[in-house]
Amino acid sequence: MNVPIRRAGVGVLATVALALTGCATSGSGDGNDQTEPTEVSDEITDEPVTLRLAYTDDPPTEALVDGFTEKYPNVTIETEQTGFSNYISSITRSMSSEDAPDIAQYNPGAMRSLVPAGEVLDLEQYSDLYSWEESFPPASLEQLMSDEEAKEFGTGSLYAAPGGLSVLGVYYNKEMLEEAGVDSLPSTLDEFVEAMDTVEQAGTRPLSLGALQVGAIHL
Repeated sequence: MNVPIRRAGVGVLATVALALTGCATSGSGDGNDQTEPTEVSDEITDEPVTLRLAYTDDPPTEALVDGFTEKYPNVTIETEQTGFSNYISSITRSMSSEDAPDIAQYNPGAMRSLVPAGEVLDLEQYSDLYSWEESFPPASLEQLMSDEEAKEFGTGSLYAAPGGLSVLGVYYNKEMLEEAGVDSLPSTLDEFVEAMDTVEQAGTRPLSLGALQVGAIHL
């Protein structure tokens, strides 16, 4: 999950929202009083705080909110869910309004208009503060980056933080690997590719991925 933080009054909002280990963040406001923070801090206020979160995917959103509010009981998060088919138009309108949610799930389609309009917060300072480059794989951050015109993704500034990472499991047949000459399980991507090449050279399809209703992928 990836989320936008409204820019007006980001001092408390960004600090609290970025501690949401599950949500990715950017931000929106009314366009008149938007301010970029000059300094950022990882100190979490103990004062009562209420944040509005707009999102479309659940799970895992509600579970992430529950985990966060359990850790920070002074924070109340009001959630607003919109169906996926209407989310782009809904979040584009709401993040551009005077009553924007404080944080919202990131969507590339909406970012194409929100980033150039300055409606979402540049999170580079928070990335440095929380060492996100060390915490997340580069690919997971690159897809949340954009130039100022939102014409080229994967470069420029960071407008969200990953809410979670996908886990990919690979099942294997021990006997087939042994017969193909793979003596040990790969522990890196390069070793994995090398093992597949070895299996293929032995005359066996190295990888098959079932895709339910849309067929299957064979490598």
